[in-house]
Amino acid sequence: MGDVGEDYRMWDRVKKQKKASNLQHSTDRLISLGIKFEPKNNGTHLVVKGKNHTYDFYPSTGSYSRRGGSWRRGIDSLIKDLGKDDKLNREQG
Repeated sequence: MGDVGEDYRMWDRVKKQKKASNLQHSTDRLISLGIKFEPKNNGTHLVVKGKNHTYDFYPSTGSYSRRGGSWRRGIDSLIKDLGKDDKLNREQG
């Protein structure tokens, strides 16, 4: 039988790698679309300013909220909320 502690340590490493990957991918996505943001806490929190609203985005988890609004998830949802259409980028990339 496997050691429960060993399983947890492995799961924890995988989770941290996934969060690092999400952070890089989401940040690169915003940059490639020309969406400007202000990084906070070494890039773990991005302040994204839209035309009418400011969003707090956490790229490692994909969580974001419009200031004063409810929480949502996903880089695609954030881009949609910002009024950006990245269909061309998806077809090319």
